[in-house]
Amino acid sequence: MAGGRKLKIDLKIFEDNDLSILTEKQREIIALTMNGKTTIEIATSLGCSYQNISDSLKRSAKKVLNPPVKKESLPKKVNKFQSTP
Repeated sequence: MAGGRKLKIDLKIFEDNDLSILTEKQREIIALTMNGKTTIEIATSLGCSYQNISDSLKRSAKKVLNPPVKKESLPKKVNKFQSTP
């Protein structure tokens, strides 16, 4: 990658997982990366540091690999002091 730093993230995880849980900006950064842009090129075009882009990609990968649990799928908390009718 000329003019950029080597990513330590396997971009294949973004191809194989649902990206709808990511923000629009995170998806934009991923798309630019998948199209061959370097972190420095992306940072320059978005007006931020390459470290911001690198951190965003790391957070995105973590979010995609460990999606948040939806509230409705969690069991309801039972109050042990609550009397049952």
